[in-house]
Amino acid sequence: MDFKKELLNYPHLNLDKLLESNKNMPDNIRNSIVLYNKALDDFKAKSEDIAIIQLKKAISLNPEFHEAINLLGIFYTYVGDYQNAADTFKKVINKENNCVKAIEYLKEVDPNYKVPFESKEDIKSNKEKKKSKKPEKKIKEKKYISPDKAIDFEKFKISDVIKIGAGFVLGAILVFVLTLTIYSNREKGDESRKNDNLPPQTNNEDEVYKERFYQLSEEYSILSTQLEQLKKESEYYLNVYRLTEAEELLEEEKYVEAADKLVLLKDADFGDKEHERFNLIYDEVIDKATWVAFKEGRDLLEVKVYEEAVDKFSKVESYVDDWEHLHYNLFYMGVCYENLNNIQKALEYYNKAVEKYPRSHGANLSQDRIREIENTF
Repeated sequence: MDFKKELLNYPHLNLDKLLESNKNMPDNIRNSIVLYNKALDDFKAKSEDIAIIQLKKAISLNPEFHEAINLLGIFYTYVGDYQNAADTFKKVINKENNCVKAIEYLKEVDPNYKVPFESKEDIKSNKEKKKSKKPEKKIKEKKYISPDKAIDFEKFKISDVIKIGAGFVLGAILVFVLTLTIYSNREKGDESRKNDNLPPQTNNEDEVYKERFYQLSEEYSILSTQLEQLKKESEYYLNVYRLTEAEELLEEEKYVEAADKLVLLKDADFGDKEHERFNLIYDEVIDKATWVAFKEGRDLLEVKVYEEAVDKFSKVESYVDDWEHLHYNLFYMGVCYENLNNIQKALEYYNKAVEKYPRSHGANLSQDRIREIENTF
């Protein structure tokens, strides 16, 4: 088997598409996918060692990410580390029933490897166990991430770093509130307990509650800080992934799609290397995308498809603050809205053209439309 070819053909996961169908995707899953894709990019950049590190990080975030574990095994095989490769493929085989690819790879590494088969009694026993399990547990047994299908996160047993962090925070808050309530109620209830001949709260117990109160407050503060840090790291990795996608779209001459990615990254907190990559392609992408969107909008306007034309002209506005043909773009926006019977928006764009580009042809055309509207109404 040609493992280099396997690596070159190994598919990226379309994170944006997955996010569309899984809006509540846990941050650890999202980060693991970003790292998985970055590992494939690092291989193409001839950085196998870095790719292996990225995959290890991805698996640590999502231990049930079998695609990543398989990929790590292929990398180990490619660099000649056959023992680690075999151990890695065995992890997938031990965790997942449907592991044909892992078995195939392992047999390449270890031709003497024999697939473990169950006896009929074991199969029957396993079937009976599965029937007796609750539905939700049955769902969790399926642990396979397919690049062709949206990920259903209810089907994963995930060691979720951020979920655990959030859980600790919520738990700390709950105990914090309960402790505060109990402590407060006990102080207020001292007199009533005395009247009911109940033993009063001792000073020692008060100190225990106070100490626990301050301890939980400190834990809450630490966990909150850690959670915020994880959110920042998640956003960083997502932005790097979007930048990589924009670069690929530029190579495919899909300028509008690339520009849509880049405008979201204008204020991204990148490192020096990512800033350099961003600046290298930004002007070229935006310039070409602006022309494409403008021409497409004008073509749609000519055939009177006004709503779609508005979308195209709006893209031009989102790409550039100033442009040699922006006065026409503003005028065309006004024409579209006027034909959509949205006179208020039409006047808004006509006036924009007049105010921003007072001596332009687009401004003159806009003034004619403004006068006609005022005379009509």
